[in-house]
Amino acid sequence: MSGEKKYHPPPPEKRADARSLHQHALEVLKEKALEKKRKKLLAEEERRHAYFEFMNRKFTDKDLEDIEERTGNAVHAGEFELELFRFPAWYLTDHGRAVNNEERGWPDTLTGYAASFYEAYKE
Repeated sequence: MSGEKKYHPPPPEKRADARSLHQHALEVLKEKALEKKRKKLLAEEERRHAYFEFMNRKFTDKDLEDIEERTGNAVHAGEFELELFRFPAWYLTDHGRAVNNEERGWPDTLTGYAASFYEAYKE
C-alpha cells in the first residue's frame, strides 16, 4: 500500500514517560470533574432562581394582554391549542397528583404564579 505513511516515533527527547502521561490524564479528569460540578451548581442556582421567581410572581394586566395577543395569533394561525405557561409538577403542593387525576379541589394545590393566574381566571 503505497499511499500509507509509515509510523515514525518521536525522538527520545520529545517522548513523554508513563508517569507524565498518567499525571496529565489525572489533570484532565480533574478539570472535567470540576467543570461538571460547576455546571451542576449553576443549574441548581438557575432552578432555585426560577422557583423563587415563580412563587413571587403575580398575574397582572400585562399578562392578560400578552395572553390575548397570543390567543389572537394562535387563532389567526389556525391553531386550536395554546400553552400559556408551564412549570414543574413539584411546584404544586402534591407534586401534581390532583391536577393529573382531575381530582376535585385540584386548584387548592396551585402555588405561586399558577395560583395567581387561576384566581384571575375565576374572576
